Amino acid sequence: MKRRGFTLVETLVVIAVILILMGILLPVLLRARGKAQQATCISNLMQLGKAMQMWQMDNEGERSTLNLPVDLVPYVSSSKLWRCPLDPAAAGAPDTNPPYTSYVFPSPFRFGRNLPAFARDRDPWHQNGFNVLWPDGSVKWSATAPF
Repeated sequence: MKRRGFTLVETLVVIAVILILMGILLPVLLRARGKAQQATCISNLMQLGKAMQMWQMDNEGERSTLNLPVDLVPYVSSSKLWRCPLDPAAAGAPDTNPPYTSYVFPSPFRFGRNLPAFARDRDPWHQNGFNVLWPDGSVKWSATAPF
């Protein structure tokens, strides 16, 4: 007896196994995507911190207030640095001057003041928390907004 192809039962078993594997892997892949977007946001904040340090070095001795984000535009190479990948408003925001930013800065921003932090996410997009740029240049996740 010659056999041609698969039976209906065999086909249904294969489909069921594939669906079970997809059900297991999909949440893991979505979490990995969220972590990758959070890593991009952390990188953006670190680069904005470097831009702040360069502005401070260029304006040493001048006690003027840093006008954010306008004063940092010459120090930032891409408008994408101003936007968190999880910010829903950032996707449709046009490139303008001053740029649309997903981040909040203390106002008025003046170096030398005892600032709790230099910048943070506008909303808690990352696991119900904020990525925060600290004065030492590090970026860490925080459950509460420091300012």
